Amino acid sequence: MSNKVDLTEVSKRLEQNLEDLFKDDRFQDLLNVMASGHHYSFHNSLLIASQKPEATMIRGFKQWQELGRQVNKGEKSIEILVPTFQKEVEQKVDTKTGEILKDEQGDAQSEVKEKISGYVYGKVFDVSQTSGRELPNVRDFVQNDL
Repeated sequence: MSNKVDLTEVSKRLEQNLEDLFKDDRFQDLLNVMASGHHYSFHNSLLIASQKPEATMIRGFKQWQELGRQVNKGEKSIEILVPTFQKEVEQKVDTKTGEILKDEQGDAQSEVKEKISGYVYGKVFDVSQTSGRELPNVRDFVQNDL
């Protein structure tokens, strides 16, 4: 697959972004992204903060549509890393003995597992890049509904 991401290049970019984050007192920006509701990895939070430091709530295009919002025309997406998976067939092994488990006919039992095979760039957007239905917030919910 030719769309796979070179993790060495991304890692170098992340290291530089991390240094910049602490130099420019932008650590709070990173914390804001991490607290935006969706649980992105540290690396993805760092990527988001380096591309859009003022981001407060990040979602994909379809997730915004599901919330009744549209991405504004001409908005530039924020790139994050998204894992790609490959299915692999593995033989079942007894955890105590290490022996391969067999079925009634004496054949080895197997199971299909998905393993990360690489990463591609995914595109997400901040709430500031969208318009549409107003989003409820916790403060309003507590004041109005509790």
